[in-house]
Amino acid sequence: MSRLYSQTGPPAALAQPPRWRDGAQPLSTNSRGLKRPLQDYTNARDPKGKGKGKAKEQQQPVEAWKQAEALIGHSFSVYRLSPLHSFDHGSSRASFPAFAKQLKHYLAQQLALGADSELNLGGGDPSITRVEAGFVGAQLHGEEHPNRLPILIEVDRGASDESTTTSLFVLLPSSSSTQYPILLTKSPLPALTTLLINYLSTRHDTLITPLRLPPPSMLLLLESLVAGRDTSLDDDPVALETIMQTSATFAFPGSIAKEGLGSLTLTLPPALLAALTSSPTITFIESLTSHFQQITSLNLSQLFLVRLGAGRGTFVHSGQGAGEGVGAKLKLYNKAKEEGELESVLKMLVRVAETGK
Repeated sequence: MSRLYSQTGPPAALAQPPRWRDGAQPLSTNSRGLKRPLQDYTNARDPKGKGKGKAKEQQQPVEAWKQAEALIGHSFSVYRLSPLHSFDHGSSRASFPAFAKQLKHYLAQQLALGADSELNLGGGDPSITRVEAGFVGAQLHGEEHPNRLPILIEVDRGASDESTTTSLFVLLPSSSSTQYPILLTKSPLPALTTLLINYLSTRHDTLITPLRLPPPSMLLLLESLVAGRDTSLDDDPVALETIMQTSATFAFPGSIAKEGLGSLTLTLPPALLAALTSSPTITFIESLTSHFQQITSLNLSQLFLVRLGAGRGTFVHSGQGAGEGVGAKLKLYNKAKEEGELESVLKMLVRVAETGK
């Protein structure tokens, strides 16, 4: 039976009871006939992270353990990581002491089981005396993701100052998830790198392989480094010459390399860089290709950029042609701290790991 309401609305009997207006919640009846207050889901929490209810509250800014200068002056090997499982150390510094303790225990255990001789860690005191971890204050992904910072792991081996060696391991964060697709390693004892990779692989079920940078990515990196350099140093030619000089090593294709000509290194002085970047309509790579063909009759697009050095800023080897099991190499110098160069280079490594280009 249907009811017809007048244009003035439902009968007064159906209006909201005064007790509801006073703040008491209305009751609902469930399938068992039990009455319970209706729940307000407008401010519901999302404990399982499934996106229901309101968005999660914005995370508090994380505290950096060390600044970006901690990455300067070290020669890093570059590895790609598949997704880490049960790795919950990217949101708070408070979790790092437990992580460092677990890692130190694992390394000590491996040494006790004979890994020192098996992995050829070298002579001297084999004990692991310090393991610390924390965030590095380098925002790779801008203000949109201020809490996605690199994680630095330091491992000391040896009891005395004279015999102590420090190994560095850096996890670079993704821009689109909470994962860390890049691992940078620097250790005077390569076997410690093997132990750390084994630890991450077994404990967090990840596949870690050497990362090699494809030639197109190397060209984009070269172009971005050149474009980002400060050209206001023209009043100091000597400083300009040493700071902005760029070198690029190109590998020849196999058909030419087998004849004995494997690679060609170009040194690009500041004056040439200024000329090649002056056109608003032609990219630096197009200008460089045209210039190179004019003076050598060789087509630069048929070569492969495998190594570049941007003055006192960044050195990168793509890893292409370096042999089986060898990936890219990276070294950042003091100049890389300027104009966001350090962050730009590390972000490029993350992009290649995630997209392959």
